[in-house]
Amino acid sequence: MIQRSKRVVLYFPRLADPEWGFRASRDLLPLSVLAVAGIPDREGYEVVIIDGNLYPSEQAHRRLTQACEGALCLGTSSILGYQITDGLHAVRRVKAANRELPVIGGGGFPSVAPEQHLRTGLFDAVCLGQGELTFADFVRASDARTGIDEIPGLALLRDDRLVRTAPRPLAGWEELPNFPWHLLEIAPYRDSQLAGRPSRELEGPVVPPGHQDKPFFAIPYFSSFGCPEPCSFCSSPGVSGRRWKAMSADRMLDDLCELHDRWGFDSLRFFDANFGVSQKRMKTLADGLLERGHHFWWYALMQSAHVSRYESETLDAMRDSGMYCVQLGTETGDAGVMSVIGKECSPEVNESAIERLADRGVCSLATYVIGFPDETEEAMMRTIDQCERVAALTPLCRAMVWPFLPIPGTVMYPRSVELGFEPPEHLEGWSGASSYHLVQESPWPGQIPSRVADRRAVYEHFASLSVGLGRRRIGFWNRRAQRRVRERDYRHGRLEARLYTAVDALARRLRSPRPDDRVATLSGYQTSILASKARARAWASTSSYSSRNSSVSRSMVKCSVKSRRPSAPIWARRVGSRSSRAMRSAKTSTSKGLATKPFTPSLITSGQPPKLVATTGLENSIASRFISPKVSKQIEGVSITSVAARAQARSKPSSQPVETTRSSTPHSAAYG
Repeated sequence: MIQRSKRVVLYFPRLADPEWGFRASRDLLPLSVLAVAGIPDREGYEVVIIDGNLYPSEQAHRRLTQACEGALCLGTSSILGYQITDGLHAVRRVKAANRELPVIGGGGFPSVAPEQHLRTGLFDAVCLGQGELTFADFVRASDARTGIDEIPGLALLRDDRLVRTAPRPLAGWEELPNFPWHLLEIAPYRDSQLAGRPSRELEGPVVPPGHQDKPFFAIPYFSSFGCPEPCSFCSSPGVSGRRWKAMSADRMLDDLCELHDRWGFDSLRFFDANFGVSQKRMKTLADGLLERGHHFWWYALMQSAHVSRYESETLDAMRDSGMYCVQLGTETGDAGVMSVIGKECSPEVNESAIERLADRGVCSLATYVIGFPDETEEAMMRTIDQCERVAALTPLCRAMVWPFLPIPGTVMYPRSVELGFEPPEHLEGWSGASSYHLVQESPWPGQIPSRVADRRAVYEHFASLSVGLGRRRIGFWNRRAQRRVRERDYRHGRLEARLYTAVDALARRLRSPRPDDRVATLSGYQTSILASKARARAWASTSSYSSRNSSVSRSMVKCSVKSRRPSAPIWARRVGSRSSRAMRSAKTSTSKGLATKPFTPSLITSGQPPKLVATTGLENSIASRFISPKVSKQIEGVSITSVAARAQARSKPSSQPVETTRSSTPHSAAYG
């Protein structure tokens, strides 16, 4: 008989299916299991975290099985996607070695599909929603060998029936400890990122300014739970009851600054479902980062309605504190669909939010959805209309259109089934459900009319190609795409896309491979340069920034090993420094598109985050740090003006093209 210890084991399953050839981004720390580890760790239990993303599957499962020998219990977490399959395989192996070990599952997908998990026979319970307090009670019960039927917030299988225990009220952050960061060995995550990112990376971070040509170290962070929005296509309302509990700005500042001192990360992305609910919290956070002298880049997911209502001072402070990109939940360009979704705002709010960010040199990722249940063809077309307008008028926004995906636990799920959606028969069938691809099959027949699908495919092709994604340089095809996007001229676009696919495939076969070919296959190849030019002008021309920061000069901050971070090429320039010399450079950049002083590691200031020419404008700008200076010279500068002004200018002849930022590789495969 195995002797029991006070050990609690937590497993974070693999995010990427190895058969796809992708590797999960190394900045994706196992936050979900780290969150529930806090109370057991504080109470003296030995907590062991196994991250399946750090090892091959066989090695990860073997480590997990060994760690579970004599443990009190095992907890796993998963979201929709491959984590479901890897989690099941891992638990199945553990149960084969120790059938009596109590196992609990939690996370976003188990919370909305608990019965499917319980009927596998691998889980003793499923945690519903917020898990910190519920998991702590499960650990105590496992230690005391008492029953779990009275623990609030669980789903159980009793007499072959699903039983839910009493609902657990949402806990505020004052009831919860900070994440036990000391349980993580950060070296594998940091070293892997600084060694260079792979050509195929899942959920890679947006490349921060100044890192187009060198590695960077990023981490994720959670500062809130839940979301107050009633979106009928999202599972969050059912999991959190539209309640939103957030960490106070001061507590968040203390934790972030301590982490920055300890780890020295370059960039941070907030994984909150809705980061910008409270303007006061945003302003306090931004001012606090500036006052405390901690300088790192950050981005987050926010709602268009919130950004459009923020005071200008708040957005300025957020930008000055290091915010370089915002992922916007724009959802739709049709007013009727916006109402059905449950959002009390108009589609015009999307364009307002994008414009306000772009005017400050902040990139945005606008995510749109088409194919909602009973959505009309005309409504879908209006959504693509808005994407095309944004692409033509706002260089720093990447507008992406995805087909609606039915998710259990959402308001729209039953209607999707009525319309013909056939859910997977087995739990593992949901592993591929979150994989968005341009050519993915519709969840039910006729979900997206062929005219809409064709228009979406054409838009995505030219929007991507217009910024040179997948290309070594801006050439003939890219210039044609730029003109089409700029003028919103997509006539005969599908035919041209097919022709491009054939010519590009032939060219790749004929020429010999080169070392930088790998870069060309990654998303974000040219995008960061285009965004850089636009952002540089925005930084230089924003008078509020200059007036706020011209009076103070700060010392230099230490950089990583200089040999590992070479001087950046011509496009990476410092704009908007607090010194008079840098202000003169900013003035030069207004007329020439670039400041005259090159950026080197020794020039990073410790005041503001260095005002570098930005990258970003895309969600997976992995390869931009490899771009050669020769490529950057081929792209003309992009100026930032208001959406309205650019709309008026469209009717006037211009010698300077308006280029837009785009993400992911060209979707020309859809036409092959």
